[in-house]
This record gives sequence, C-alpha cells and structure tokens, in this order.
Amino acid sequence: MPLPRAYHDIPGTYVFDGQHCRRGYRLNMFCKSLDDARNRDAFRADPRTYAERFGMDDEQLAAVEGRDWLAML
Repeated sequence: MPLPRAYHDIPGTYVFDGQHCRRGYRLNMFCKSLDDARNRDAFRADPRTYAERFGMDDEQLAAVEGRDWLAML
C-alpha cells in the first residue's frame, strides 16, 4: 500500500510517482499483453483466469473485471 504523501489529496489529479509506478507495474503488463489478438481472445474467454496470471492484487483484479477505468488509474 502506498505511503501517504502530501500531494495525494489534490482534487481531480492522479499523481504518478515511484510508488504508483511500482504498484501499477502488473496492471500495466496486463494491459500491454492485450496488444496481441491471442491474448485478447484468452481474456474474453476467461477474464479472471487470464488477469490472475499477472499477479495483480484483489483491488486491481476487481477494477479489471468491472472495467472500472478510474479505479485502474
């Protein structure tokens, strides 16, 4: 879980820092994998199983399953 920072509560912003970079790595790798049509087909066939391959945490998996774009940010 990211450590609290003074700039995390700026309304309407998504601050991208080192903590967010590390936390988002697995989600980013998942998203990048969808460049390949075979991976998109595998994701459509079984979204949870495909997404779990990337080691995302439960919050990230829920965001992917729910197509919650703001939560993914």
